[in-house]
Amino acid sequence: MRKLAIFTIGYEKQQADDVLRRLHDAGVSQLLDVRQRPQSRTPGLSKTALSESCNALGIKYAHDRRLGTPAEMLTAVRDNGGYENWDDYREYLDTQTYAVTETLDIVDMSATALVCYELNPDDCHRLVIAEYLSRSTGMPVTHL
Repeated sequence: MRKLAIFTIGYEKQQADDVLRRLHDAGVSQLLDVRQRPQSRTPGLSKTALSESCNALGIKYAHDRRLGTPAEMLTAVRDNGGYENWDDYREYLDTQTYAVTETLDIVDMSATALVCYELNPDDCHRLVIAEYLSRSTGMPVTHL
């Protein structure tokens, strides 16, 4: 049996078609949107349009705002020009036990990608989520 991987993808400075192609080419079957607010100024990357495009490619789409950066933290991130450290988000993630448990169930059953804005995963909270999932499942993380 092939071991699954946890994927992450950021869409900063990307077009929707490029993001969708990378997901398809990687064999992703589930896209989990981990944005607090799944909106984008880039056409095709807001929740409804992204969900419809994914479904057309046979990729299941889900959004879980519980995994997004909380509004007060997001304000600090913007004010500081990025995350100063990941401790605050890690502490927050520790409080989201149901969301994390549900996400673990998803990644155990399908090739899942976490999507958020930042192109570089080192600048995005999805890295913390992916690392947590990887530690819990033993699956490798692949950044698309």
